[in-house]
Amino acid sequence: MKVWRNVMDYYANFEEFDDGSCSLECPYFKGCYGTGDTLEEAIENLKEVIQMCLSEVETEGLGPVCRPRFREMKLSEDAHVINIKIVGDC
Repeated sequence: MKVWRNVMDYYANFEEFDDGSCSLECPYFKGCYGTGDTLEEAIENLKEVIQMCLSEVETEGLGPVCRPRFREMKLSEDAHVINIKIVGDC
């Protein structure tokens, strides 16, 4: 039996600090942040937070969220935008 996997793309505001640590914010979900000593660690932490947000949305009966809608992001001068991919069942 095939299980279809959906890849969800979320965009995150990425900022790197002088010490090399990173902060990511996914504006699709309120309060959705990931930080880490490296960009890779921050991405993995943000993926976990996004998955928790998705679970919360489903638990509250709002249905599965498979496709994020576009939201405008305010960026600082030092910030960059990166794509975060989440693989899930839909």
